[in-house]
Amino acid sequence: MAVACDDRVDLALRSVLPLAQLRRRITTALADVEDERLTDVLLVGNELVNNAYEHAASPRPVRLARLADRVRIEVDDASPHRLPVLGRPGGQPVGLGLLVVARLAVDWGVEQHEDHKTVWAEVGTG
Repeated sequence: MAVACDDRVDLALRSVLPLAQLRRRITTALADVEDERLTDVLLVGNELVNNAYEHAASPRPVRLARLADRVRIEVDDASPHRLPVLGRPGGQPVGLGLLVVARLAVDWGVEQHEDHKTVWAEVGTG
């Protein structure tokens, strides 16, 4: 379910990986963003949510916020101690999601909290 508040969208994701729903909600929220930039936001959002579902526990809320010249995507998960890792040694075809995020995002990182962590990325829209 999405709740739009001005330039912010909050998604409460279910236990089943809802990537199609996530993409629809992002596309609707960013209808005025040019296609190439929207594709970048969709890919980054897809990778952050996929990582949360693959490597962490629920709940996994997602927030999308519009900033002056970028979009910030945040994904929380209930696994505060497991930090994301960029790729895997040996160039394996799995585990490359954060490499995609690092390549497409203007900036990205992790915020540690006592009971969860937030993985976030900001994608330029201009």
